[in-house]
Amino acid sequence: MNRRIIDLQLITPVFILGMFLSTFFPGCSTTTEQFISWRVDFDQVLIDGRQSGKPILTYLYTDSCTYCKEMEATTFQDPLLFKEMGEDYLWVKLNAETDPIGSKLREKFSVFSYPVILLTDYDGSEIDRLSGYITASKFKQRIEGFLEGEDTFKGLQERLKKDAGSLLTHFSLAKKYIERSQFFPAAKHLIRVIVEDPENLKDKTDKSYYLLANTLVSGGHPDEALNQLESLYNHFPDSPILPEALILESQIHAFNKRPQQARKVLENFLEKFPQHTNRAWAKQLIKELNPVPLSMAQSH
Repeated sequence: MNRRIIDLQLITPVFILGMFLSTFFPGCSTTTEQFISWRVDFDQVLIDGRQSGKPILTYLYTDSCTYCKEMEATTFQDPLLFKEMGEDYLWVKLNAETDPIGSKLREKFSVFSYPVILLTDYDGSEIDRLSGYITASKFKQRIEGFLEGEDTFKGLQERLKKDAGSLLTHFSLAKKYIERSQFFPAAKHLIRVIVEDPENLKDKTDKSYYLLANTLVSGGHPDEALNQLESLYNHFPDSPILPEALILESQIHAFNKRPQQARKVLENFLEKFPQHTNRAWAKQLIKELNPVPLSMAQSH
């Protein structure tokens, strides 16, 4: 007969308590796990949100998203997250590719990378969003900050309705649109800053040139982007954004198969900014743009 031998050193008061509870109260456990109550019925959640006044957190994911899996295994399993936030929000989880409602929300909110957590009102309008992997503590901090602050996507839109001439609001809202890959509305707000503050009195015009160039590149207009960078150099030759602008210009030339122009810009960058943190990266790119010449034997 096989006998199970129990090490007496392992018999602790906690062990005995667990044995007692499991024997006489089978439905009772010494530990209770609580998890976020995810829902998939988005339309009904909007109704419930209207009735309860609770904000809605919609988590969009895909099956191939590595960071989504990591976030589900860590952030959303954190007991503190459930304890401090679980009952105060309505939680929705949708696959952005295979779920029809998830696909609809992906298009509506211009979602291009995952994971994304959308914070919305009960009317379905976006307050703001979290993109990429984030820990539980930062998740809580950022979401609560969205609800308390005014510099949210929705807050900036409402502020602009009250004060259409606020260039700082135009600039901040442009960055929100860039985060959402909505380049056309971003460009409109950036151009507004450039046109109305040519002297850079608000300290945003030089940065607007740079962001506009970034936006144009992302939208498939590299030559227009180069024009905006040239305007930046001409109008604000001492701008602190100049190093990033030169790096962007070099990348535009490199991606458009103009290695000589790219090298020239990078060499200018190295000369002007000897202490910049991206010097090593620039030197490496120059090496990649300068392939080692073949020997006479190899070339024939």
